[in-house]
Amino acid sequence: METATARRWQRAWWFQFPAPLRHLTALRTVAAIGSGGVLYFTPMVFHQARLGPEQLGLALAMAALLGTASRLLCGLLLDRGCATSLPLRLAAVAALLADGLLLTAHSLPVFQLGLLLEGVALGLWWPAIELAVSLCCAPMPSARAYALARSADALGVATGALAGALLAGLGWLRGIYGVDMAMLTLLLAWLARRPLPAAARRDGDQPLRGWGAWLPTLLPLLLIAVLATAVATLMQSALPLDLVRGGLRRLPLPEGLGGLLIGLQLGLLLLVQWPLGQWLARRPVAQGLALSLVCSAAGCLLLAASAFTPRGLMLLVAARSEEHTSELQSPCNLVCRLLLEKK
Repeated sequence: METATARRWQRAWWFQFPAPLRHLTALRTVAAIGSGGVLYFTPMVFHQARLGPEQLGLALAMAALLGTASRLLCGLLLDRGCATSLPLRLAAVAALLADGLLLTAHSLPVFQLGLLLEGVALGLWWPAIELAVSLCCAPMPSARAYALARSADALGVATGALAGALLAGLGWLRGIYGVDMAMLTLLLAWLARRPLPAAARRDGDQPLRGWGAWLPTLLPLLLIAVLATAVATLMQSALPLDLVRGGLRRLPLPEGLGGLLIGLQLGLLLLVQWPLGQWLARRPVAQGLALSLVCSAAGCLLLAASAFTPRGLMLLVAARSEEHTSELQSPCNLVCRLLLEKK
């Protein structure tokens, strides 16, 4: 009886969301399963190929610059009334090409080309998939729709990271690219069957209206968001290498164990996201941002301290818990919230 009641409750909870939003949420989950392993385990692939951290950092920086350019291109297409499905299809094709290169790469130029294509794919993906949430959520408030989308991303990334940890433990680390290719193929077939809506075409001068009234006030928060994004990207790229290479006194971890640690920490984020997010939502934005920055700083200190002790693994676990807590009220999410309030 209790099982049937729980099943009915879960079904009612899921179907409270509009059908287009449910479709989009499932789409994001599928995409995140593939990208979760690629994002967190590509540094370990570099390590396995005997490529140094400086080479990885340079490749990621180049990919980020190219990704910024592709984001601007995607925004231009969307402002001109392009359907959100088109940038997503282009992103999937670019990611498929990148996975094909990284799956068999052994030289630095091939690795760099693969990461550049990944940067293009991410740049095309995020503006379109974020805009699609607001286009698919009516009549539900966009805040709840974005919360559902973030939960779908967290579920997919955690699942992909755990799959990557399993592959690493079996000695098939590059299998993460095969998983991503399978998810991308499914995504392309899904979009061909059920395309996403297009935004209304904007006039040429419309995006500039009203900026002078709110941009100066928002500028400090935007600068904090840039810093927070840079730190998060550094953690994403440097932490997997730090796990498998070890610290000053902390011993290196096997690739499978390091991947399992990353996957479990991402799973922790998924578990605490809703209750802690609801708690933060009832408090002022400034309080949530302050908590985010304090948790992030504490996590960075614990990460640094873990290198100086042979038992640094426990400090790493605590540090990642603090970092994931800070992500629940990150400056980037606050910027999106304030922009929506300005509208």
